[in-house]
Amino acid sequence: MKYTTRWFLLGCVAGFVVALFFFGTGAYQGAGAGGAGQRRAGVSGSFVEVARSIAPSVVRVNALTLVWNDQSDRGGDSALFGPGSSGSRTKQPPGLMGRLKKLLMRSYDRTYRVESSGSGVVINKRGYILTNNHVVDGADLVTVEGIGFKGEAKIVGKDAMTDLALLKIPLGHDLTPAVFGDSSRLTPGQWVSAYGNPYNFDRSFTVGVISALKRRGLGLVDLEDFIQTDVKIFPGNSGGPLLDLSGKVIGINTAVFSPGSCVGFAIPSKLAKRVAMELIRSGFVQRGRIGLKVSVITRDLAKAFNASKGQKGALIVETMPDSPARAAGLARGDIIISYDNTMVTDPDTLRTLVLKSRAGETVTVKVLRDGKPISVSVTVTIGGYPSG
Repeated sequence: MKYTTRWFLLGCVAGFVVALFFFGTGAYQGAGAGGAGQRRAGVSGSFVEVARSIAPSVVRVNALTLVWNDQSDRGGDSALFGPGSSGSRTKQPPGLMGRLKKLLMRSYDRTYRVESSGSGVVINKRGYILTNNHVVDGADLVTVEGIGFKGEAKIVGKDAMTDLALLKIPLGHDLTPAVFGDSSRLTPGQWVSAYGNPYNFDRSFTVGVISALKRRGLGLVDLEDFIQTDVKIFPGNSGGPLLDLSGKVIGINTAVFSPGSCVGFAIPSKLAKRVAMELIRSGFVQRGRIGLKVSVITRDLAKAFNASKGQKGALIVETMPDSPARAAGLARGDIIISYDNTMVTDPDTLRTLVLKSRAGETVTVKVLRDGKPISVSVTVTIGGYPSG
């Protein structure tokens, strides 16, 4: 009887422990699942609000081009400039004859119409709309369609170096400008979304994350500083906004690596906004120039110029006569490691930074000379297509 009672008590204790384990674990897992569900609901709710708020600020951009019919290839979506581009666009012959031919083209049987579409972002109430240059480049007629308005748009200016273009529609429309965010504060892994008109499906919304920042060397445009995302973007998304969770524009969607891939590229909002302001002001963008030629630092060059093995930067090969670089004291053999407080890892980085500079501003350039760091001040001048 004594042993029976002991085993009974031990069985009760064991059963209590087992029950506590299972119920406790279930309660813990339930709380965890509920927390994750709440987090998912929070993110989903944010995206719903982003899609609702950005809708009035995004337009469809239609481009019509009249093209000579003697082209062997009418083109199509490029693997890298896929979104929004279609057709081979050939500018008409310049001068009086070109204008006369253009007038006759509508009835001339050796021409055809190329129609393409993309997206655009309303940036202010005065009717300015930002889109990609490749969406409207070469177009004879551009029209836009948005919530509450539809009509012809004027091309105010284009910037092929960044693949941006600025349109303007007549006043009298009740426009809702998009709010631009600060792209310099982005981080990989951050939730983002795209809004646009892929394949003519107006007001389409997709989501993803930022994959990487400062993508360069892709060969898309001269001035590359792309945001890479895994957001699904398609033909027709070009020129549309890339958005953060607060609904602010942090990029302009521009290209995909290949059709249907999850590797997309967007122009950072900081750069896009600056280009847009310059196009509003003057119709073109001034590029900076400091007047030098640079090279990649190879192992042999690093040794020859007393640099450490694996040194990053841009090696100055030559400074141009009467250039800001020469006036500031920069010389052949200097290794540029920083430009305007931004690290320089290679010639492409330096070139991008110089092109972003404004004419007349003074920047600090840090170099290694005979292995020792020094800093010089360089006053940037206007340049069309600088080497560095």
